[in-house]
Parts: sequence; structure tokens; C-alpha cells
Amino acid sequence: MNDIREKLIAATRPHLLESVATAIHSFTIMARDSDRDDHRAKINNCIHYLAGRMIGLCNPSREATDHDLDDIADQFSLLYPSLRQRAVERLQG
Repeated sequence: MNDIREKLIAATRPHLLESVATAIHSFTIMARDSDRDDHRAKINNCIHYLAGRMIGLCNPSREATDHDLDDIADQFSLLYPSLRQRAVERLQG
């Protein structure tokens, strides 16, 4: 997770937003593949957190806080590895 956190810190705002949007999209893919309500509820919670962070980050005058980046990294860690890699790749453009 520290590697993801480092990349989040180094990312430009547009790349950070694109990466978070990619993660949100990836969680919707995971939810489609699940037939368990408890698993879907956990995925929905991840989407909720990431969408909230993205709303805040859309304001260009607002800096991403350590709490924002920690929460984003935590949510990324819950993605399937191949989907996580797609989101992380967006951090570098």
C-alpha cells in the first residue's frame, strides 16, 4: 500500500481524479461479478468513500489531505489486483 500512497502523492490532480474514477468503475465491475449481497454492500461502501473523495478533489483550490490519500489508498487495496493495477497506472498518465 505504501507504493500506491507514494504514487498518489506524486500524481497530478488530473491523473489523481482519473485514477479515482477508474477505481470507482472497477468496483462496479467487481459488484457485477458478485452474487452475494454482503460483498456488494462492501463494494458499495468503497464506491461511496471514493466518490466522496473525488467530489472534494474536484475543487482545484482544495489540496488533497493525508486523510484523503490514506483513504484512497485503503480503497485501492480492496480492488482485485488487475483492476488495482489499471487504477494505479492512471496516476502516471
